[in-house]
Amino acid sequence: MEYPKKLSEAAGHDLVEVFTQEDGTRSIWFLGRGYRDRSSRTGFVWLHYDHNIVPLFMVFEDRDLDGDTCNRLYNYGRDTDRELIDVFTLKYYYSDADTEEPIPFFEYREDIEDGYYILKGVCQ
Repeated sequence: MEYPKKLSEAAGHDLVEVFTQEDGTRSIWFLGRGYRDRSSRTGFVWLHYDHNIVPLFMVFEDRDLDGDTCNRLYNYGRDTDRELIDVFTLKYYYSDADTEEPIPFFEYREDIEDGYYILKGVCQ
């Protein structure tokens, strides 16, 4: 798996969780994304989605699918929350909590393991 080499390669991209439901359905949960906001006092913003989950096969069918699109089309356009964060919090969100290593980029493979990924693609 490919990992971001620096934080700027991760920022702006959706953080997602791939998981298997009890019935065996594979899904992808768009958790949110962080991006630079020079107008904020902390320099960065984290955008949270609320329960923005779609079947994994939909992402395989449309590689341009991102958190905003899924939220609008399949999550009834639910409101999103914005949180002012600093660079250290942004780095933490895009890192594995146990190892503190960067979370890998999502790979478009049917056998992708359950876990957290950065969805490389349309960057906000």
